[in-house]
Amino acid sequence: MSARTALNGVPPIHALPVELIVSIIHHYAQSDFSVFYAYHDSPPREPPIMNWVALMLVCRRWRNIALNTPRLWRLIHVTADLDLLRLHLARSAPATIDVCFMPPATLVNDAMPILLTEAHRIRTI
Repeated sequence: MSARTALNGVPPIHALPVELIVSIIHHYAQSDFSVFYAYHDSPPREPPIMNWVALMLVCRRWRNIALNTPRLWRLIHVTADLDLLRLHLARSAPATIDVCFMPPATLVNDAMPILLTEAHRIRTI
């Protein structure tokens, strides 16, 4: 079987380079958050929905790329779900992180011990 014949059986989406897929997901994530914050005059009470995560459903390859690209997980919205905080910290490692606390302020006390273990990675709060 020639290389040309083999490529004809591969869906075009699987031929995209990893860097391009990461760029697509990152661009979508950035626009997702930009739109969210553009419509809030004061700090929102709820974190933005991470619509870009739906791109992990395109195929197994896109899912694996997204899960293994730390910079896609670097914006962390601290909520009452501390397990989600731990998950985002794990997925974003070793990248630097931007931390955003959502109301109520008591979350700071709950999240601080977890965040202190990753203090060297915090870029902005």
